[in-house]
Amino acid sequence: MDDSAELVEMQAALRAQAELIAELTVRLGQLEVAQVVAGPPAAPTGANLKETEQPATNRRGFLRLAGAAAAGVAVAAVAGAQPAAAMNGDVVTVGNSFTGVGTTTINNTTSVSLPLPVAIPSGIKGVQIDNGNGVWGKADGSAGAGVFGESNSGFGILGTSELGYALFAGGRGRMGLNAHVSVGPPPTGYALGDIVRDAAGDMFVCVQVGTPGQWRKIAGLGTAGSFHPIDPVRIFDSRTSAILQPDAAVNVSVSSAIPGGVVARAATVNITITGTVNSGYLTAYPAGGAPPNASVINWNNSGQTIANGSTLKLGTSNAFTVVSKLNATNVLVDLLGYWS
Repeated sequence: MDDSAELVEMQAALRAQAELIAELTVRLGQLEVAQVVAGPPAAPTGANLKETEQPATNRRGFLRLAGAAAAGVAVAAVAGAQPAAAMNGDVVTVGNSFTGVGTTTINNTTSVSLPLPVAIPSGIKGVQIDNGNGVWGKADGSAGAGVFGESNSGFGILGTSELGYALFAGGRGRMGLNAHVSVGPPPTGYALGDIVRDAAGDMFVCVQVGTPGQWRKIAGLGTAGSFHPIDPVRIFDSRTSAILQPDAAVNVSVSSAIPGGVVARAATVNITITGTVNSGYLTAYPAGGAPPNASVINWNNSGQTIANGSTLKLGTSNAFTVVSKLNATNVLVDLLGYWS
């Protein structure tokens, strides 16, 4: 018998017992009225006392017991109907099976502090059969969590899928990571493909399991990120102003050639010197930084034209600084792409 048939049967039994209770109550009232009209019986004496009182006592006791029995059966019918009812509005009891015909909402006024709450409720299992969601969580406040998973050694939230998404953030959804290691990649205990974030905000992906294994840095303030090739564009030409004099520093920014608001970490450029004087060299470094003991291009005679490709780290205002050492020269810079 399925749950719906059992529910119908119990409801019918409940109605029958209610009718019986009403009938017995009416009969009891009729008997008591008849006794009042007839008046009290003559006081019995001797051996007749027990014989006289017993029928009335048994009659009333029987009627009251019959009513109590009927009520007990009715209560049992109600109690038996609840687990099978599983209708909207029924109480959800831990340990019992509940199949609602609509959405079941569990309200909890306990405040939960993210991202690491002291205690998280558990014991809710959702299975999606046809269409819809196995477990659907919604948090209206910025400090809440629609679905929160926590585990010391297993999986806080585990999603598996053959054709769909194992984990999906829809709408304006985003994913966040708490710092899991101090600084740098973790030493050991991770699986291939694991992604972690350190205390400095850098993200690493595990590319080989071991002790310590191998990791690749994929994001961070000191990481260039993706390369964005562009159509070559000239971003600096000293010939339009003045030749670069020895030890004169010039800042060259790539901002005019990249999308607004982008913070570039490095630039791939082609540097050309022309109209050189005697011999010398150029040095380049992030704007706002200190000059290095290194060169990006050299010349050894006057009137030379030489070009050299280089990838330079950028500093403030998406710029790098160029300095001519020893002697003067004109400088041209063409941007080929940037890293951000």
